[in-house]
Amino acid sequence: MLGAFIAGMLISETPYRHQVEEDIKPFRDVLLGLFFVTTGMLLNPHVLWEHPFLVASFFVLPILLKAVMITGLARLFGSPPGVAMRTGLNLPRQVNSFSCC
Repeated sequence: MLGAFIAGMLISETPYRHQVEEDIKPFRDVLLGLFFVTTGMLLNPHVLWEHPFLVASFFVLPILLKAVMITGLARLFGSPPGVAMRTGLNLPRQVNSFSCC
């Protein structure tokens, strides 16, 4: 997997990157679907039922942490409190959505 990543990085720096991108485009959607299916198959429902608060905290805590950090940075850069609060509440929600391509 690391070799494929390094090869992709090397090819992206060459003048042939547009040709490679066009050649790979038909496989992109299939491989993306395959990735999400295999990731979903790794999900163990028993863990969800045995540790619901731990699982919920893994979803909620990063969003709250990002909201607090973004609000603080917006205030630091001079935004009014209301704008900073709205920015802090909206950006983490948008970043975590799975919109692709």
